[in-house]
Amino acid sequence: MLLASDLNAYASGSGSVPSAGSTYDDVTRKSAFHAADAVAELVKPVDFTSASDGTRIYTTSKRPPPFVFVSAAEAKWDFRAPVEWLEEYLVAKRAVEEKLGAMTAAGALRATILRPSLVYAFDKPASFPAVAAFVIGNAIGLPFVDRPVTAGALATAAVRAVKEEAVEGILDYVGIEELSCDASFNELFELN
Repeated sequence: MLLASDLNAYASGSGSVPSAGSTYDDVTRKSAFHAADAVAELVKPVDFTSASDGTRIYTTSKRPPPFVFVSAAEAKWDFRAPVEWLEEYLVAKRAVEEKLGAMTAAGALRATILRPSLVYAFDKPASFPAVAAFVIGNAIGLPFVDRPVTAGALATAAVRAVKEEAVEGILDYVGIEELSCDASFNELFELN
């Protein structure tokens, strides 16, 4: 839900229209809080070793389970958003980031927060003017404009954040691109 109105059908990549009465607090904060609490309580990572006959032996791990949240680059802004709907969106994103940080510090989760700005795909040329504006704004050094990332890069970074135990914390577009740039399909899904 990008805009808390029917404009979302035009502004979001999915074309979704929020239900009547939906708020960013409901859709973002409450949903993410419930998901994070459920993962912390119910997901128990496993370790495995191979026996001499090649069978795998699984044991419950003491590692915290991974959790990935897609936030927004603008969540780092230290000023109020210029429009109310965007401020409400960022308040919800920041609340989730804060809770995930606390859960990670407590050892309940290994949270990775991905902070893309615009997310685009090459098969959606209608987004190219906005993408170009953000690329230029970032290139000339506007401090509140991050470079856009592709949907593929974001998805790859999310999968790798789950798989790679060293990955946690907040990743902006640079971290998203670094995490996604050298991953192959086979590596991500262990299809070797």
